[in-house]
Amino acid sequence: MTEEDYIAELRSRWPRQHSDEVSLATIALADEAVRDFPSSARLWVMRGDLLQLGPELCPHPSEDALASYRRAIKADPLFAEAWDEIYHYYDLIVGDEEAAQPFFLESLRLRSNREAQRVSHEPSPPVSVSGAPVHRTLDSLPVPGSGGGR
Repeated sequence: MTEEDYIAELRSRWPRQHSDEVSLATIALADEAVRDFPSSARLWVMRGDLLQLGPELCPHPSEDALASYRRAIKADPLFAEAWDEIYHYYDLIVGDEEAAQPFFLESLRLRSNREAQRVSHEPSPPVSVSGAPVHRTLDSLPVPGSGGGR
């Protein structure tokens, strides 16, 4: 299986409702996925999430979810979702908002940087010969077959 195959298969097995439980077979598949692709931050986060959603008889202690999120950050320190998941783990599972805060702030910083990079790669708005921005509206666009503007 490829990394994308594992991701697709794990998504197809994801609980659809809050009351649905993750099967031990799905957790075993997540374990296999991270063994085959140890540098996949996405798979490590998915494993951590599945461990948290797993049955009470899960062979992994709950701390393994946190360890999975930490492995995701080791694999890709810029993967904001992993920072988010550690924040949620400390905030909701451990109940320690103070310990959670730095992870939330790092996730926020990474998401802000990613958004700024996305915006910087968008084409600049058109400018006129004088350098003023050109604001187009539907009214300024030619009507097909009219040969001019509206």
